[in-house]
Amino acid sequence: MYILAIDSSSAVASVCIAKDGVPVAEYTTNINKTHSTTLLLMVEEAFKNAQLKVSDMDYIAVSAGPGSFTGLRIGIATAKGLAFKDDIKTVPVSSLKALAANAAPSDMLICPVMDARRDRAYCAVYEYSEDELQPVLNDCVMEYDALLELLKSYDRKVLFLGDATEHLKKRVSNGALAFAPDHLSLPRASSLAVTALSEIKKGKAVSGDELLPEYLTESQAERNRFRELTAEDLGKVTRIEAESIPNPWSLRSFEGALENKDAFFAVCESGGSVKGYAGMYISGPEAEITNVAVDKDFRHGGIGTGIVKYLIEEGKKKGVESFIIEVRKSNTPAISLYEKIGFETIGERKDFYSSPKEDGIVMQIKI
Repeated sequence: MYILAIDSSSAVASVCIAKDGVPVAEYTTNINKTHSTTLLLMVEEAFKNAQLKVSDMDYIAVSAGPGSFTGLRIGIATAKGLAFKDDIKTVPVSSLKALAANAAPSDMLICPVMDARRDRAYCAVYEYSEDELQPVLNDCVMEYDALLELLKSYDRKVLFLGDATEHLKKRVSNGALAFAPDHLSLPRASSLAVTALSEIKKGKAVSGDELLPEYLTESQAERNRFRELTAEDLGKVTRIEAESIPNPWSLRSFEGALENKDAFFAVCESGGSVKGYAGMYISGPEAEITNVAVDKDFRHGGIGTGIVKYLIEEGKKKGVESFIIEVRKSNTPAISLYEKIGFETIGERKDFYSSPKEDGIVMQIKI
């Protein structure tokens, strides 16, 4: 039985072709490159060197979660695409169970842990019994301290492995807990292939159409809520402004924006507090986006993109057909963000910015 196994649940990308659970070709990278650019190339290379084709596969196994939202989607989409042409059955495998297989067999309980951020871990607990991993604690998400407290109730030594072990090592003083070597903490597609064999025996193979990721938490985008700015938000907004902008607006400036009928300002609320904001001034069919800023502790999580898109949608409701935004010429991250949304550069403004003096790039998107 040939199985193509794909694991993209974390920063590691791993691909394996296995025959009856024994690797024929395996590639694993941990090089901080996006799976969208590496995964299919690794699959192609594995088939080339194994002198096999996709149609030779009996099953395609894939890490179905938990893990990185983007990584899981890329892996699932890759498995679906490869399975579709030759109508190959797919096998969704728990990322945590596949990771635990790195350390099996073991006399200890095996606790795979993957960082879920916000001081939490994706985790499970397995014991090796009857030549198979058996769940003691099913896949879940827990705060690190709560997980350690739970494990104290077990009467057996526990072996940790996974990318969240560093968070746990800082908290552990209990000799009943052990940590696997670093190389066993990396996801391996060969372990996923072996795990898939037991899932197939249990009848868990599905068609590509039925293959879905299994998320244990909501994505950052789902946690974010966009709404209009209110007076109650001004304290938080002015603090973010002061931390983000060389020449920040004053509290009075934001109060003036709230009073201006041609202005529309919005915030992104996540976890019960404001994490970012943006504003625009509307003049007929045109609008100028003025302020865009995100709390420094929550950048690179899609908040800036989401709030600008929210402004555009609200502007469209008000009859806006063209949006203008100005950005410092050196602010390449912001320029890249706006380009991804659809803005195009239409001009420059000499010495537009002060402190420090710098040219401004004028960008526009037409709806």
